[in-house]
Amino acid sequence: MNQFGRDGHLSRTIEILTPAQIIDSELGKEEKLVWADIPISVSHHAQLGVPKLLFGVPFFGFAVFWTWGASSPLREGTETGITGFEYFFPMFGIPFLLVGLGMLLSPVWMTIKARKTVYALTNHRLIIREGFPRIKIKSWSLDRIGPLTRTGPAEGPGNLLFAEEMVQNNSKHLHNQKVGFVGIDQPKRLEDEIRKLLNR
Repeated sequence: MNQFGRDGHLSRTIEILTPAQIIDSELGKEEKLVWADIPISVSHHAQLGVPKLLFGVPFFGFAVFWTWGASSPLREGTETGITGFEYFFPMFGIPFLLVGLGMLLSPVWMTIKARKTVYALTNHRLIIREGFPRIKIKSWSLDRIGPLTRTGPAEGPGNLLFAEEMVQNNSKHLHNQKVGFVGIDQPKRLEDEIRKLLNR
């Protein structure tokens, strides 16, 4: 195995497993691991959550304003007295408050996700294994990847993007989003390894 990724640990709960060992169970019989690693820069992932955070500021602010207004009968009372409806109506704002709070915490979620992510390159495909909020495996065969796009210094941390996927933004509109290995060590060396495999 021509593995050059770091032999780092993922978390305290699975500290005896290296990235290569975690990916090993996903490999086919004829598949050989070339590289496996975890992100070395969680800040690169945190930046991915900034757009949701920016959208979440007015969303959460409006949800707070609406819920506060809807609860005014509870705070100020009414001429007819407090009925069950006055208690129930403000609760409509709770789901929106939670959604808005989730948007505000997007960089935090992306940071946690980064710490539970493993990237891998085999002689057949590229693999992203996400471990938060649930285990999710995504892979692209070498003949299915798009143009390689590398950002950041050659030695890292940097990004190596190789595909696109359809995602839904906060306005429920679908758009293409580039995907790949984010915040990795030695992105230039990994790019060279992928190009070698593509030119076989």
